[in-house]
Amino acid sequence: MKTHSGSIQKRIIAITLSCILGMCMIISCVSYYIFQNYLQHSLIQSTETSLQLLSDNINSSMNDIYQMARFCQTNGDIADYIAQNPNPGPLPPMTVLRRNTVIIPPTAICSGWL
Repeated sequence: MKTHSGSIQKRIIAITLSCILGMCMIISCVSYYIFQNYLQHSLIQSTETSLQLLSDNINSSMNDIYQMARFCQTNGDIADYIAQNPNPGPLPPMTVLRRNTVIIPPTAICSGWL
């Protein structure tokens, strides 16, 4: 009888270990799948947010450029200067004014931001 109970006990242990191993594999696969989807969703959301921020910054910069162009088109002083100097020659790449050690670009001078 001991041989039968020993073989039955070994079968029960083998079946139990097989079931536990199978459940561990299933749980691991499901967890990996859920985690992978979460990471992909987070990456997509982060990229969308970064692209939206970049787009907003570019639009803001473009609005400043459009406003400066409109100002230069409608400013009478600039029109008079162009009329008096039709071919003024090359301009220096950057005109620098110092006011309390702050460097002011020429776009700020042209648009009247001073």
